[in-house]
Amino acid sequence: MSGREVRAGKAFVEIALRDRLEAGLKRISARLRGFAAGVGAIGRPLLALGAGLGAPLALATDIFAGFDDQMRLVKAVTQATDEEFAKLRATAQELGRTTSFTSAQVAGLMTELGRAGFNPDQIDRMTASVLDLAKATGTDATLASTQAP
Repeated sequence: MSGREVRAGKAFVEIALRDRLEAGLKRISARLRGFAAGVGAIGRPLLALGAGLGAPLALATDIFAGFDDQMRLVKAVTQATDEEFAKLRATAQELGRTTSFTSAQVAGLMTELGRAGFNPDQIDRMTASVLDLAKATGTDATLASTQAP
């Protein structure tokens, strides 16, 4: 046997292995495409469901962020101590749960009362009454705060 015959045999083996490998890879590729299409068919409805369920969460996050931002403003305007601020925050949350106003609206009212010169204790005591005035007159809570005594 000469060196050429061995090299030719090796080339034949390499070509045959490459052909088998390519064929195997094509089969795997086809199966993966089929799997991906199946997952995509399942994923589209799940994505729609997730988006539908995520919308209320996004809204709740925005409302919470609005309340939190508004409460930081209350603290800055009123110069409330940590204890006074905690009391104002609890009042705003309670009135947000028990009235037709949101906690962020209550916090906005507290900010306006602070701008009008009321101290944190006065604001805490009068916020519910001002909300009642706003409800009775059909006005915005911050507008009612300008009519408060």
